[in-house]
Amino acid sequence: MTTTVTTLELPTKLKRRLTVLARKTGQSPHAWIIDAVAERLEREEARLAFIDAAEAAAVTMDAGDEVFAADDVHEWLRAKVQGQAFRRPAPVRRARR
Repeated sequence: MTTTVTTLELPTKLKRRLTVLARKTGQSPHAWIIDAVAERLEREEARLAFIDAAEAAAVTMDAGDEVFAADDVHEWLRAKVQGQAFRRPAPVRRARR
């Protein structure tokens, strides 16, 4: 893996907290920062992917895709999980935006 050097100026209190936490978890402050940045990047990338998927779904819904009432879907899923026969929910008309 190639690396690049990045300088990071931390407020003194934050650096102290980082040092204490890194020691308690058996990591160096450097390793802890790398893990924290990687975790935050993954979380933000997942959040943005979720937003992209929601926006794409809105486009298909606006184009006339079927829409179902959440309560109907939940009732159907509960019955299905319990092994009961239950009619598939019917699509509902949706108000235009």
